[in-house]
Amino acid sequence: MKSNLKIAVLLVLLFLFACKKEKQELVKSSYNSYTDEAIINYVDPAGDGCGWTLTILQNPIPSPPEPMEIYSPNNLDSLYKEENLHVRITYRIEGNGHYCWLDFSRMETITILHIVKL
Repeated sequence: MKSNLKIAVLLVLLFLFACKKEKQELVKSSYNSYTDEAIINYVDPAGDGCGWTLTILQNPIPSPPEPMEIYSPNNLDSLYKEENLHVRITYRIEGNGHYCWLDFSRMETITILHIVKL
C-alpha cells in the first residue's frame, strides 16, 4: 500500500512540474512575436526607397506568393542581405516606423528574433 502511495505522489509531482514548464514556454513564445515566411528585398534609399525590407507572405502556397505586409528590419544580418531571398522569420513589431516610397506609406519597424533561409 505504501509503494502505491509513493508512486501516486511521484506521478502527481511529475505532472505538476511538467505543466509548469509548458506554461513558461507558452508565455515566452506569445510575447507579441509572429512567425511567417517572407521575401527580403532592397530598394535604394536614394531613389525614395526604404533600403532592406521584409515582405511577409500571406499565402506562400500559390506561385507567385501573395504579399501581405512590408516591414523594415532593424537588425537584418549581412548573411541575409540577398535580393529576393525567401526566409522564415520570427519577429516582433516595434510600433515605430518611417515613411518612404513615392506614396509616403508608413513602414513599421520589426526586430528579427530568428531567421532561416528556405
